Amino acid sequence: VTGKTSLASNVITQGQQHYHGAVALPGSGDRTLTGTKIIVDGTLTSEDELKSLIIDGEGMFGGLVGGELLNGFTVTGNTSLASSVTTISMQDYRRILNLIGEQAIVLTTEDNAIKFGEGVVGNGQDLSVDVGAAAIDLSNVRGVNKLEVNSSEVLRIADVDVGSIERIGEGKTAILADITTQGPQHYHGAVTLPGSGNRALTGTKIIVDGALTSEDELKSLTIDGEGIFGGLIGGELL
Repeated sequence: VTGKTSLASNVITQGQQHYHGAVALPGSGDRTLTGTKIIVDGTLTSEDELKSLIIDGEGMFGGLVGGELLNGFTVTGNTSLASSVTTISMQDYRRILNLIGEQAIVLTTEDNAIKFGEGVVGNGQDLSVDVGAAAIDLSNVRGVNKLEVNSSEVLRIADVDVGSIERIGEGKTAILADITTQGPQHYHGAVTLPGSGNRALTGTKIIVDGALTSEDELKSLTIDGEGIFGGLIGGELL
């Protein structure tokens, strides 16, 4: 399909679906697009009323996804994004999320989680994640240039190797494994080290504005780089 496509109901193919223009989801009721690969070169939006979209297969999206009337967005296979995604409710990327194209990717919900099933491959792109008053888990993140996370709840983070990290918001950051950045890491709230095993934070500068404590059991922390700490450090388990 080369022009705009309005999908008024579910679409199933045994192979791929390729929409070269914009895709709209008019009317009422959620939609599911099923195929080996679903490719949308243009924008993908909901019309008329709030609804969710499930991509049952691999998904590749060249334009903006979502807006005021897209409730939830789920992709069961690998996902490639060249532009940003905005939803009211949850975004669920169940396998690898690949960032493609030449612009920063912004993933936004209204106080709902974004799930990254098997991690993120950044390909040198910036990634901003804004979930408002929802908690978020991030692990197996590679190749992102600048990783920015905005949440007033807990960010659980592990196995991350990116250019830099900017943790915005007053929520706590729970660091479950070593974190490596080529540039700085800035945690605007408190940082905790849950679970077992020592931790290392590696970067040009590690900034923690809030308290920095260990949880669950005794462990050590190595800061491999310059360190700036605005709150209490340690306690009974560090």
